[in-house]
Amino acid sequence: MLNGRTFYQILGVQPDAEDVVIKAAYRALSQRYHPDKWAGDPKVGSDRMIELNRAYAVLSDAVQRQRYDDELSSSGQESVLSEDINVEEILREVLSEQDLAWEVATDYLPRLGVYLASLKKINSGLAFTYKAILVNTRQYDQAEGLYKRLRSAFLRRYFGTDETVLRNVEGYLAAGRKDILLEINKAVRVLGTSVSGDQIIKKIRSKFSNDYHGLTPDIQDAVREVKATSDFNACIKLLEWLDYVVEETSSGIFSKKYSVYKKQVVVKQNLSTDQLTSWVRYILIPNEITY
Repeated sequence: MLNGRTFYQILGVQPDAEDVVIKAAYRALSQRYHPDKWAGDPKVGSDRMIELNRAYAVLSDAVQRQRYDDELSSSGQESVLSEDINVEEILREVLSEQDLAWEVATDYLPRLGVYLASLKKINSGLAFTYKAILVNTRQYDQAEGLYKRLRSAFLRRYFGTDETVLRNVEGYLAAGRKDILLEINKAVRVLGTSVSGDQIIKKIRSKFSNDYHGLTPDIQDAVREVKATSDFNACIKLLEWLDYVVEETSSGIFSKKYSVYKKQVVVKQNLSTDQLTSWVRYILIPNEITY
């Protein structure tokens, strides 16, 4: 640990980051903070370079890295969720070659941008890792699988495997509530499996009850409107805020039909207007969103 951060956090990468990702992050960050390029406080740049060099010296050496990983695991630091360092913003200016390759790739494969945006909502370093792996390996045909693996590994590392916890984590990620996510991470790390996911989430909701259980104002307003009016357009708006996609699948003489997707997975199919409204009001709101 240096200044309360792990070597992985200093480089802005995950504990399971591949060598190519660690190298790319170090190269970019060291370029930014190098004395010849750093325009800020010289002491800040110097201190940052010392941290970067120390972190890279350990993580770039297989033997030292394994020893360090063992220490992190035994101390429980590996699963500590920290404040997200916006690595993507820091690195953008010094990764011109990577960004150029990414631009070409997304031009032909626009779905890459969707995956990257989804990972960026979770953690900017995770998004950088995704981009760096694909640009360096050029295995773009594996993009969806890589996205799913990185996402799943991140959520399970910091929030465990309880489905109730993970479902609520998804909601708080969509709402951008890092304060609540840090609290959930702390509870999961300290309590392990001795307390159920339902108990953890019940306590979290109680602790944050004064701010409508962590929803953003836009989602709060959408929830209130649906509950007050059962308006179809309000339901659609709420679903969009929660990252659902609604498609009109048929338009018959008497009624339209809709299908609902999330992360390209079908959630509901061929619902009438009334059925979709009822599902949102009586199933989705009580059971699937954190309010």
